[in-house]
Amino acid sequence: KKKKTAKNQIRKKSCSTIRNIIDRDEDKNKKIMLYPITVADDFFAKPYSVKELSNKFNFTPCSAGYFPGERSEQLGSLEESNSFFNYTCQKILSIIYPESVNDLQYSAELYFQKISNEFKNPGFVHTDSIKELTAIVYLSPHDNCGTSFYDPIGEHPINLPGIINSKFDIYKNKNFTNEAELVNKLNKNFKKTLTVSSKFNRMVLFDGSYLHGVENFIDENINEDRLTLIAFFHHITKNGIRYPMVENKRRL
Repeated sequence: KKKKTAKNQIRKKSCSTIRNIIDRDEDKNKKIMLYPITVADDFFAKPYSVKELSNKFNFTPCSAGYFPGERSEQLGSLEESNSFFNYTCQKILSIIYPESVNDLQYSAELYFQKISNEFKNPGFVHTDSIKELTAIVYLSPHDNCGTSFYDPIGEHPINLPGIINSKFDIYKNKNFTNEAELVNKLNKNFKKTLTVSSKFNRMVLFDGSYLHGVENFIDENINEDRLTLIAFFHHITKNGIRYPMVENKRRL
């Protein structure tokens, strides 16, 4: 048991070292990602059943205001949704590691998220930098409420003084009075490079370090909440693991 634990520690340290090395770049505003942006349509074979499943869980807002709307309980922590959690995580990872997904070791979080029509302004550009990999599946009929990706303009402005705390306050208390002004103050520092539209049952997968945001949470023709399934992965490892973007950068 001691040998196995030590081996796992070395493996985790090795992966952490790889991340630190590849994050170093001559241009400090850019990071070399481990994973590319990947889009998969028709992700679930029975998406309406998955949508129906979301109705079985309690949704609550984040008490700290870290995100807009409400999320379900972490599906991997519930006995009744544990099999769905394992199935979905492996289904996501099989897109990147189709031949070795059963050999992967990882930790993950999986949530349903609902955002109501109260959220009329665009979202704040941000990263999921403490997450290694993020996946989003769109499960409502909204057409123009997908995910956009950005590059910074000039110095990396993601932590402009005061804005992040104001963002948390807005999402926590639903105080939207100055939201549009604050969103513009932050987001004007980024240049959009790609938008993935929110086609029903589409999955978008990306490195947690990518700058991203939502330009529209609401669709004028849709009355229901914007529903997504969100997965966050940490410490994806296996013997001899290879990261897609690292392999790409090896070939100059």
